[in-house]
Amino acid sequence: MDRYVEVTGEARAQETATEYYARLEVEVRAAPKGGAGATARDLRNTVVRTLREAGLRDDELVEGGEGMSRSWWWRKKHDREASHTIHVKCVDYVRMVRALAALEPLAGDKRTNIDVHMPPPKFEGTPEARVRARVEALRDARAKAEVLAAEAGVKIMGVLRIEELDGRSRRGDYDSHGVLYSRVAEADFEHDELSAPTREVTYTYRMFFAIA
Repeated sequence: MDRYVEVTGEARAQETATEYYARLEVEVRAAPKGGAGATARDLRNTVVRTLREAGLRDDELVEGGEGMSRSWWWRKKHDREASHTIHVKCVDYVRMVRALAALEPLAGDKRTNIDVHMPPPKFEGTPEARVRARVEALRDARAKAEVLAAEAGVKIMGVLRIEELDGRSRRGDYDSHGVLYSRVAEADFEHDELSAPTREVTYTYRMFFAIA
């Protein structure tokens, strides 16, 4: 029977937001039959042009698909809904918010709507920080094993196996930021910059040490 001690070691590394995302839902509701699709496409094209004119590049705009549905709660002559989805990705948060604020005048009646949702941004850490966290996690595991071995009156003879555990825990994730429509004209747009969101990623290793 192998004699060993099993321990886990942990260490944390900080990651910073490097790219921001927004999902735009362009909707035309309760339009007469045959008109919802065309109206939604026109509004979608106007949204894309407005975002480009407001400073977003073509590679920052991604097609997200379209849909058509029947609204059962409306009278039959007003029973269609059409929608288009546009994804935005941008490394410059302020530039993206300024472009999204320019969309506010486009949804000005009861039949049209533009929803903006912001999922958590993309986080990245430096290679040096990841290496440092892994080394610290392994050292943490060894230190725990040495304490256990000393208390048990045995000696650490070597490492039998190392496992990197899946599902690294994260602290500091930012959920949806909500709708970002500004109540001022773009020419008067002001956005006081804050520091970029950060989170901590925990690296965990399971180590098996032979004892004698």
